[in-house]
Amino acid sequence: MEKKKIKIWKIVLIIVGIILLIFLVKTTRNMIILKKIDNAVSKYQNSNNVHITSYTYYGDSLNITESYKKDDKYLVKVNADSKDHKRRLINYCDGEKVNTYIESDSDKIAILNSNALPSAGQVANYAENNSLWEFLVMSFCTSIKSEVCNGKDCYKLSNLLSSSVFIVSNDEDFSKSDFSIYIDKETGLLVRQFNGTSGEGKDKINTVNDMKYEFDTVTDADIVEPDISEYTIQENN
Repeated sequence: MEKKKIKIWKIVLIIVGIILLIFLVKTTRNMIILKKIDNAVSKYQNSNNVHITSYTYYGDSLNITESYKKDDKYLVKVNADSKDHKRRLINYCDGEKVNTYIESDSDKIAILNSNALPSAGQVANYAENNSLWEFLVMSFCTSIKSEVCNGKDCYKLSNLLSSSVFIVSNDEDFSKSDFSIYIDKETGLLVRQFNGTSGEGKDKINTVNDMKYEFDTVTDADIVEPDISEYTIQENN
């Protein structure tokens, strides 16, 4: 009887050891990949000349956000198209102040010294961490797979716990567990961000962001303030 108990304990210990080994291998692999992403994208984060385009798909709606940054100046254009309306927002910054220009189907409004968002697009580092402990937790929890996205070899990251990830939704039924990102293996840049789903059945809607980047291509001709004479000036309250 005693020998049988010892044999059972040995089997249990072997199983536990195998499970621990699998988790150790997975975590070590993730640490290597996350460190690779961190090193690759870090050289782009402080770029003073970058053009970022974001395509946001939400049901039948499409928002296109273009950000041009050159040193302290930037121009951000947001085009929001849906079945019901079209809107355009432009934020122009000359390095000191921000002026906002809003166009709809019927109005063209300028708000001076608005300091409004969005500001210039930033290169996100989804592997960024503030401590060794955070890095270990991120490596342990994150699921990493290799997939092709938008013609690029990517890492698909899900269940990501990172200081760079913020999930915000006004929909109570929005599924945060669906959040995942696709990172270019070569550059570490974000290629696609899947923000989850809302609704059910035929009303189920996915929210997806596709990203494009260009570095050291922005000129002064790309950052030109709209002609204010074409807009109605509105007081900034």
